[in-house]
Amino acid sequence: GNKDSAGKALPYLDGLQYSVVKDVNAQLATFLAGNSDLHAPANRDQLAQIVAAKNSGKLNVDVLANAGPGASVDFLYFNWNKSSDPFKQALFRNPKFRQAMSQLMNREQIIDQVLGGLAVPAYTSVYPLYNDWVAPNVDKYKFNSAAASKTLDALGFKKRGADGIRVDAKGNRLSFTLNTNSENNRRQQIANIFKDEAKKIGVEVKTAFVPFNQ
Repeated sequence: GNKDSAGKALPYLDGLQYSVVKDVNAQLATFLAGNSDLHAPANRDQLAQIVAAKNSGKLNVDVLANAGPGASVDFLYFNWNKSSDPFKQALFRNPKFRQAMSQLMNREQIIDQVLGGLAVPAYTSVYPLYNDWVAPNVDKYKFNSAAASKTLDALGFKKRGADGIRVDAKGNRLSFTLNTNSENNRRQQIANIFKDEAKKIGVEVKTAFVPFNQ
């Protein structure tokens, strides 16, 4: 382990206590009230509230802004185990479909609006923090609605129903439900940005926000 110049183990902690709170807003409130000692702001607004509390003397705190990307990522995945719905199972297992969905994920807008610039886009399952482990020439399916639309056309979803949602030759609607946890407003905002972009090109994304433990 890490040791100081005198050979004493670092850090100098006698104990560590975790507090479980109901959501990300409650986490911030707990920190601002002085009832927790460490907080990772979820976005620019949270960071601004902490800085304001520091500047007004309400909170004695060290702010380490933009220290670097964290070893975490918000991601989207599709359920391949849908034998009860062969249409969706085949769709979700098709790499072209998933590439099109990546091209509907407006990462730059998400970084700006949801995270206040405090993020970097990810294109692989390896966190950008570990860039030595990301293949340098990996395919990046960046935000590109026109390209996504073309791919969906090629997959047989050229027609649109009366509601504007794409259908295939058998009349299957290009519609699916996206779940995320109700305690995390960051993920809900990301889901809604994705939903809005998808709708523009005829893909229906129904969002469902459910408690994490469910």
